[in-house]
Amino acid sequence: MKTEWGFAQLLPLSTFNDADNGYLICDTCVFGAEVCVINYTSRGQSINILKERNNTYTWKIDNFSSLDGEIHYSDNQEFTAISQRKFNCKGYPKGNLTAKDKCQSLILGLNDLKTFPSVRKTYAKFKMRMRNQYHGEHMEIEGYNCFTSSSMAWGPSSFLLLTDLHDASNDFLVNDTLIVEAKVSVLSTGQNFSVKLSPYPNGDEERNGEEYISLYLVIAETNNLPPGWEVNVSFKLFVYHEIQDKYMTIQGS
Repeated sequence: MKTEWGFAQLLPLSTFNDADNGYLICDTCVFGAEVCVINYTSRGQSINILKERNNTYTWKIDNFSSLDGEIHYSDNQEFTAISQRKFNCKGYPKGNLTAKDKCQSLILGLNDLKTFPSVRKTYAKFKMRMRNQYHGEHMEIEGYNCFTSSSMAWGPSSFLLLTDLHDASNDFLVNDTLIVEAKVSVLSTGQNFSVKLSPYPNGDEERNGEEYISLYLVIAETNNLPPGWEVNVSFKLFVYHEIQDKYMTIQGS
């Protein structure tokens, strides 16, 4: 069973240790990870991996200019996707958090976690789209998220600049109507498992990581997993650049 993913040669130590490069400041650094489970199987537990389907929900927002800057939900509050899981869309017409008064914010949320076992996770691949109502040049993003009782929603606070949204030549806002779509195309559910980051500050010599920072994503508490359990993941590892306020990102699987 594979329990570890990552990179032995993530970043040269000479680059990482040089404070001018912004990764190690005052003997402090920040690592991060984003994990998407592609599939996993096990003898002795029920895993539900669902096929890709077309599940597109359209949210037509009339009288957009009359909305205040607070949160607004899709008309019917929720829509049903694969396996009868219920989602909702919500938006902040004038932005949320750091994007306040700068960008339109859009959020996709799983709406039935209260009726779903707390030890289960729902993995979704989805697209969120703001339609160009004339020319088909839509603004869209694609993402993955693991929905749990502590993480019920996902979406960018900076989906689209308000200046671009209100620019009539972009055809997003027509006759004071905005059209938003959410497509949930892949979904799976399964039992919880946890992961942790395992850095090697001086490099992982056993895997040719000398003179590099090595960083791995590791499944925690493998003794609690059922026999025959396997998981395939797509992941991103991050190293924070404190000077430029951004992350160096490396993707793997």
